[in-house]
Amino acid sequence: MPQIDEPLARLRGEIDALDDAIHDLIVRRGAVVEEIGRLKAGSDAPIFRPGREAKLLRHIVARHTGSFPAAALVRIWRELMAASVGLQTPLSVAVCVPAGETGYCQLARAHFGTVGRLATYTSPGEVIGAVASHRFTIAVVPAPSLEDADPWWRMLVGDDDARLPRVVARLPVTGVAGGPSPDLAGMALAFTEPEPTGDDRSLVVVEVDDEVSRAAVTGAFGGVGLALVFMDSRAEPGGRLILAEIADFVAADDPRLAKIAAGGRLPVTAIHHLGAYPAPFEPSVLGITP
Repeated sequence: MPQIDEPLARLRGEIDALDDAIHDLIVRRGAVVEEIGRLKAGSDAPIFRPGREAKLLRHIVARHTGSFPAAALVRIWRELMAASVGLQTPLSVAVCVPAGETGYCQLARAHFGTVGRLATYTSPGEVIGAVASHRFTIAVVPAPSLEDADPWWRMLVGDDDARLPRVVARLPVTGVAGGPSPDLAGMALAFTEPEPTGDDRSLVVVEVDDEVSRAAVTGAFGGVGLALVFMDSRAEPGGRLILAEIADFVAADDPRLAKIAAGGRLPVTAIHHLGAYPAPFEPSVLGITP
């Protein structure tokens, strides 16, 4: 079809020029990231900032136009941001892979990039221990479920919570994993201070010394303006541990937690802050049909 050869050649040449321009910008971005890393060296400034990453992704999606899939754009930027973290500090991920479910490795790679060390373990305790001992930067565990026989979140409750990693992200950021396990979801844990992004979820564990109903827990949180999106309760010697996932950013020193402890609606003996994470995208925002 000679009549289209010339316009095709012109358009392909334009794509080649655009690819070079994109590559040049990526090289420039890498140089800026390395300069940031040099400025941060020796300071307490965090390298890994899930909150800032989430806000950047939301900004990119909000300004996006055209027919290029927004979900693919998010995947590209996740890879860029993960590689940028790796330019500043070695990034290593320990992934819990329950028997018969390999999708958690895919979740980890999609979020934390193709570059960097990744190791798999069969139990949540192993991956949490790998990060707690600073052998790995990040742990990826399955998202909490009422069907968990031995929930990993109980392992984050201790006399010295500061020695344990915190929840910092939920995977996948696209809101749906796709492939053979579209409902697969994980949590990332690290020694990183959560930052509010304007749309967040927080996790706390409430220790109580007596039986309490789900309605009582929901009412105690609702009484201080906190809505729950998930709750689990497990018996422990001398009482119960209640996991509460909150539809808001809640810091460890949030006065609302103190009000729950002092309000008298629950027999609270302690409240443990497990972390916070930016809410993933709604799949429909990215043009994904679950």
